[in-house]
Amino acid sequence: MSCSFEALVALHVEGDLNESERQRVESHLRTCSDCWDLAEDLKESQAVFKLIRAYVPNQATLWAVRARVLDDLAGRESG
Repeated sequence: MSCSFEALVALHVEGDLNESERQRVESHLRTCSDCWDLAEDLKESQAVFKLIRAYVPNQATLWAVRARVLDDLAGRESG
C-alpha cells in the first residue's frame, strides 16, 4: 500500500487526531478501500492487544504458577 493517508489511518484508529484531521481521514476512508481495509485490520489487532493486556495475571497468580512449576521439576528430579 502506498497511500499518503496510511500513517493518519493508524492515528485515526487510536483516536489520536484532532477534529479536522479526523474528519479528513473519515472522508478519505469512504473513498479508499485500501485505507478502509487497513483501518479495519488495525482495529482488530488493537482489540486483540487490549484483550491480552486485560488478562495480565496478578503477582499472586504468577507466584502460584512458579511454585507449581518448581514442585513439578523437583518431582521429576527425585523420580
